Amino acid sequence: MQAAAIERLGPPVDGQIPVWLFVVDPGHFRVLSQKDVTSVVDLDAFNSVDALTLGTREQRERLGALRLRLIPTAVVPEKRLKIPSAAFDICDEYLDRAHVWLELSPTGIDVYTATYVQKAMAVPPPHFLPGSFDPE
Repeated sequence: MQAAAIERLGPPVDGQIPVWLFVVDPGHFRVLSQKDVTSVVDLDAFNSVDALTLGTREQRERLGALRLRLIPTAVVPEKRLKIPSAAFDICDEYLDRAHVWLELSPTGIDVYTATYVQKAMAVPPPHFLPGSFDPE
């Protein structure tokens, strides 16, 4: 990963930079800094609350869904992003767990699995850009 992207993620803790993978779609993750996540989620409550103690089914389901979409990980020395096997499991990635595609933009870092990219490449343009390639 590029130095500028690494700097955005925050300072290292014990030689690693703690980050979170947010599941955008199965096979598409966005890398979020610890600061990004703590600005919208109380991590102490998120990690400690027992879903069974919540008052309604909706609250329990929302907590469960958020826990499935936020995966803790880290950027390790040599600027490598660790991707836990749980992230691959969530998106049923069995084709290739050794390679991912990174997209660096001014607003963030996106990660794509091999299966996600393969499926995206198989979709003809008119199906994901309605009307833009309509010959009529």
